[in-house]
Amino acid sequence: MSVRVRRMLGVTIGVSMVVMLLATATSSAAQGTAISVGDIVQTNVNGQMVVGEVVRSSGGTADLNLGQNNVNRFVQWQYLKVVQRAGTGEKTPLVVGDVVQVPYGPTLFSGRIMKVNGGYCEIDSSGSGFTGWTKCADVRSPKLTAAAKTAPAGASKPPKPGLVSCAGKFEGRYGTSSGLTGLTLIFKAGKVTAKGPLSDDEEFECWTNGKKIYLHKAGEQDLDIDVNDDGTLDTPMGELKRKGGA
Repeated sequence: MSVRVRRMLGVTIGVSMVVMLLATATSSAAQGTAISVGDIVQTNVNGQMVVGEVVRSSGGTADLNLGQNNVNRFVQWQYLKVVQRAGTGEKTPLVVGDVVQVPYGPTLFSGRIMKVNGGYCEIDSSGSGFTGWTKCADVRSPKLTAAAKTAPAGASKPPKPGLVSCAGKFEGRYGTSSGLTGLTLIFKAGKVTAKGPLSDDEEFECWTNGKKIYLHKAGEQDLDIDVNDDGTLDTPMGELKRKGGA
């Protein structure tokens, strides 16, 4: 957890299956936290997970801008998952008016950035069928390519004190204990690639304190997984056990 008024563990591309599934345990209702104007959230609209910006929040409901002022009104907080709090998020070199390419499966659609909110961009690509929010890092742009080439090298820092990298501690492929098709997590050198049957692959940093694993992306809420005594992983999708190497 990754694009069509979000196309379906983020992207934000309907939300990746992994984020959608793991986030069930950390919904806004479960956390007891309020939804604020400017938050970027995920919700289900007509059976599809989408990303939107909160433009009004009061009395336990919120109005969401889903793109080009397509406003979904009076959505209950309990059906919203905050993926970025107002005023936070990874900075991007992209600005309003930039022309970018939006990946949709094997195809790239041209679009124009209408608004930037932290690490999320509202994009108008209506000529090719997409208008909505996606992670700025998921689009294609010469600016992003240049920024990646000039970014200083350095080790990632843990998202909270007391955590260490999963590298060397969790490695290989973990899948459902039942053997049925479902969530798969592939651990390799401190990273996790999450795979779902109906989603794009999504990569996270992996951190642990031994009892929990934290899947981390800058500007997003960490997804935590309990580690059982026998080494299996306890997720909202059920128990995952190590199946072998990556």
